[in-house]
Amino acid sequence: LQGTHDNYKIDHFKKIMTQNLQQNRSFVENVFSTVFERYDVMNDLMSFGMHRRWKQRLLNIMRPSNDQSLIDVGCGTGDICELFSKHTSNETKILAVDPNINMIEKCKKRLGHLKNLELKNLFFQDME
Repeated sequence: LQGTHDNYKIDHFKKIMTQNLQQNRSFVENVFSTVFERYDVMNDLMSFGMHRRWKQRLLNIMRPSNDQSLIDVGCGTGDICELFSKHTSNETKILAVDPNINMIEKCKKRLGHLKNLELKNLFFQDME
């Protein structure tokens, strides 16, 4: 019986989270559609430029090499994709995913020259 009760709790939690995500989806899309043009500047201002160091530290931890690929979920304008690409060859696959089409378009303008970059406009729920 305990297993059945646990499954019910998990299913109930999933249902609530799915409903929550659906309700917040349009809010999140609207926020990022509003700020996408100034997203990088806003990151610099809000983090006092620290986000650049955090991203570089992430790459140092990852230690990218040509035998790795990258999936950047919530890629925004592509900062991490760009850093990863600088550490690897143009043959290393990079998949950039973001729920906001404006962010994807800005990433495409910024990094469209990368032949190994694939861009996907997907929301979390679309990825199931």
